[in-house]
Amino acid sequence: MKCDIDRTSSIPLYRQIAESLKNDIELHSLSKLPSEPELANQFGVSRMTVRQAITELLSEGLLVRVRGRGTIVQKRRVRRPLNFTEVTSLSDDINSLGENVESRVLEQTESVLNKHLTEKLGLNEGMKVYKLARLRLIDGRPLIYQVSYFPESFASILVHQDIEHNSVLKILKRTRGVTPETAKYIVFAGFADRKTSEVLNLNPGDPVLGIEKISYEANGEWFEVVETRCVANAFELTFEIGRFYPLVQNGNL
Repeated sequence: MKCDIDRTSSIPLYRQIAESLKNDIELHSLSKLPSEPELANQFGVSRMTVRQAITELLSEGLLVRVRGRGTIVQKRRVRRPLNFTEVTSLSDDINSLGENVESRVLEQTESVLNKHLTEKLGLNEGMKVYKLARLRLIDGRPLIYQVSYFPESFASILVHQDIEHNSVLKILKRTRGVTPETAKYIVFAGFADRKTSEVLNLNPGDPVLGIEKISYEANGEWFEVVETRCVANAFELTFEIGRFYPLVQNGNL
């Protein structure tokens, strides 16, 4: 590892160290950084300065802290397209980008919609539904925790399907003739709760990217509500819009 830094330079030491670590990551394909004391000794600086450099790389998404593993090098971010012309499933979106997606079913059960979702999505509180919780791994990394809710009548079909290896949307198209027409997305920055942190190997309170979606058929009936939590610095959302639409019209947002 190159440890030379220029103490006469106007560039702060922590930024020089951050650049040196970046170069080393690119040249030697590091998967995990040495400890803070080791880096402080290598660069001849304080642990505080090393910590600043690491914080810089964390904020850029080049490093990520994983519970039980320490600070590791983050692989390239996954670009998740939010499709405005077609209602697609998460697995279809990721697979279309050539990513290696593995799905693990964590829970399949009868449930009811919680107050949080019913208020946001305009559905009836206490509505009986079929709940499907899944973990999505991309290139072996646990990056997505997804809980989906379907009308109660879908349970008898989905419970007998190989959901880990097949798109639920395609299953519903084939077995129920479901034809997706529209979807409403809610995207927000949030923090990992206890369950999310356990599933994604995060610490409680770590940042996550939240996506909530409700999908409708052509007749206006909903067929899926999804709560998704993603490791925040592993994803980029991409949008494609057909024409420019001004955010401000007549002085109003």
